[in-house]
Amino acid sequence: MTIGTIAESATTQILKSQSSDNSFMGKEDFLKLLISQMQHQDPLEPMKNHEFVAQLATFSNVEQLVSVNEGISNLGTIQTAAYESSAASYIGKEVEVISKNMMVNGTGDPVHTGFILTKNADNVIVDFSNSAGDVVRSMNLGSKNMGSVDVEWNTMDNNGELVPAGVYTMAVHAADSDGTPIQYEARVRAKVDGVNYNSGSAILELGDLQATVANIVGVYPSTTN
Repeated sequence: MTIGTIAESATTQILKSQSSDNSFMGKEDFLKLLISQMQHQDPLEPMKNHEFVAQLATFSNVEQLVSVNEGISNLGTIQTAAYESSAASYIGKEVEVISKNMMVNGTGDPVHTGFILTKNADNVIVDFSNSAGDVVRSMNLGSKNMGSVDVEWNTMDNNGELVPAGVYTMAVHAADSDGTPIQYEARVRAKVDGVNYNSGSAILELGDLQATVANIVGVYPSTTN
């Protein structure tokens, strides 16, 4: 076996050890490879100076990239922690979140909700359903332009009586002049009672409902006690 073959075999073993655990070659592995090449180089034709310098430069670049990657990872962790901890500042305020569900307290306090239309609508009907799926109130809003549409429900049913407390769901039936359904995004405003971190991320407690900070599209002073 020639010296060159020994060097090639040593290099192959290092590469195999990397591929076996599906990890990438880091700066320590690169250094081992460089040392292995130096130890097994042909004494009659040693590694040329420019080759050695080139490999050292490559090693330096690898080390710098690893350091940069670690720095970015640490920065992301810090930013995430700050982002999650800021969720406590929403307690006591009303937030507008992307959701079709809403809480009704049963005392007559209105529910502020709404939706975003992707096109102009010739006719819009909004239904509010209870937890059993029964529609308790229907509101005909007529024609609406593309964009944000605000809806305030006084929490009364179609007979003019207050609905009991609970979770209700809004459904929007919007269509253009040809009767083609129009897509929408439902939104609702609710007071933040607390923040739950048990799931590993900040979850806003909105009565019996929950929402993530990422779903917040607006923050307002609380209008309820």
